[in-house]
Amino acid sequence: MKSAIMFLFTIVIGLSIFTVSKADINDNLVLALSFDTGNTIVDLSGQKNKITINGNPKWVDGHFGKALYFDGKSAVIAPYIPLKDKSFTVQLWVNPDMVGEQEIVFSQHDSSAANLSLHLRIYNTGIVRFGFYSNDLDSPANTIKKGEWHNLTFIFNSSEKLRKIYVDGNKVASDISVSAYLGAKGETKIGAWERPDKPEFYQSFNGIIDEVRVWLRPLKDEEILEGMNTKMAVEPVDKLVTTWANIKK
Repeated sequence: MKSAIMFLFTIVIGLSIFTVSKADINDNLVLALSFDTGNTIVDLSGQKNKITINGNPKWVDGHFGKALYFDGKSAVIAPYIPLKDKSFTVQLWVNPDMVGEQEIVFSQHDSSAANLSLHLRIYNTGIVRFGFYSNDLDSPANTIKKGEWHNLTFIFNSSEKLRKIYVDGNKVASDISVSAYLGAKGETKIGAWERPDKPEFYQSFNGIIDEVRVWLRPLKDEEILEGMNTKMAVEPVDKLVTTWANIKK
């Protein structure tokens, strides 16, 4: 009898630890787009950001469930997320067509001046850039390939000014930035870059984007892997104890 009670106690404790560890990754999650919520896009972070679509991106099969295909003339738009002087992480899956020389996957734009325009982009040479404007970090060439799924994770630690790029869970570039990102306004755009001094859809993305997430903290190495290997549930974080659904490849 005592052995049975101890066994059950161990199971309960184990499940409790599992639940907490799974929930921890939601700490400071401020944007989460899975593109699995039908013909509209819902922010699953619990922050209730209003999401709009510019152009006509198409729902297609994604890395997990459904995703959006961007045709170079479309964007998904969220409100300004206060990244100024803060630590943050942006993570997303991309499958690029690499039509243009350089294409934006995620951005905010305050002004065309140093450290005032966040632009996360890819090049047709396979380079991935983590840019603050006139203060950028690039991966080596051939880091990503046309027509293949890649997980991109961009991390900035404000206390250390440490900026890092991970591709498919592996760190491919890092530096000590001369400044934090300082943009204090500008919509958050997926697949495009808001530049009043440039034509609409300037350097916009061609290809598929899936599972876009933003945290106001730097993810740990194990969380990067957890994020890239899981998908968001279709209910907002504030309605679930655990929002991550394990996906077995």
